[in-house]
Amino acid sequence: MRKFHYIIAKHNDEIYDKYIAKSMVGKNVIIVEDSDELTSMTKKYNEGIKRLGKIHKDDSVIFIHEDVNILDHLFESRLAMALASNPDVGVLGVYGTTHYTGGGWWSFERDTYAVGSIMQMVKSGQIYNMRDNLPPYSIRKDLVTIDGCMMVARADVLNQVKFDEGIKGYHQYDNSFCLEVLLNTKYKIGVGDFSILHASEGEPDEDWMNESLSLINRYKELGLKLPLTSKNIKEVNYG
Repeated sequence: MRKFHYIIAKHNDEIYDKYIAKSMVGKNVIIVEDSDELTSMTKKYNEGIKRLGKIHKDDSVIFIHEDVNILDHLFESRLAMALASNPDVGVLGVYGTTHYTGGGWWSFERDTYAVGSIMQMVKSGQIYNMRDNLPPYSIRKDLVTIDGCMMVARADVLNQVKFDEGIKGYHQYDNSFCLEVLLNTKYKIGVGDFSILHASEGEPDEDWMNESLSLINRYKELGLKLPLTSKNIKEVNYG
């Protein structure tokens, strides 16, 4: 039977207790807190993978933010079914894009290329169902990057790809991870209709912009042309 392991990079006790803690009761959870050594999301997630140790080949690891609340009590059952019926999907999330030009996945013609469904909270505290190009209870597996609020990775993926610790701070780690999976494994990136609440919008700052430019320049130097898609990445073999 498939087992799920959760890794959470914890920054704020109040936010953690208010949101994700409610969904983690009885789960297999590793919490990685801030420290002088763990100064980025990539380092914290890699530390979580290290603490997890060897896991069964059919297990998966769920990297999830502390400001997320899982609303579906059948979440793990539905997730297991989605992974079993889509063995070519190596990383599964809830929101992302089929085309990537740098920055956030939402920055390029969202109506056409954004895919997913999530209950999103805005600054006022209001919540709305943000859904684009994803029929209810369906799976799309032509994504190039997904939002890091929740990323589910198969054990086999994590045997081949880790989070790039050259990505500093707390931005672009999700985009980098997805792009590396497409470049270096046989797997696809997908999204599914899983009911979760994300309690923050996220605001690009100077660090976010700098990491964005650095990341996209790295892939342009490999000869990939914008916009990046899963198809044009898979066509390139970097060995």
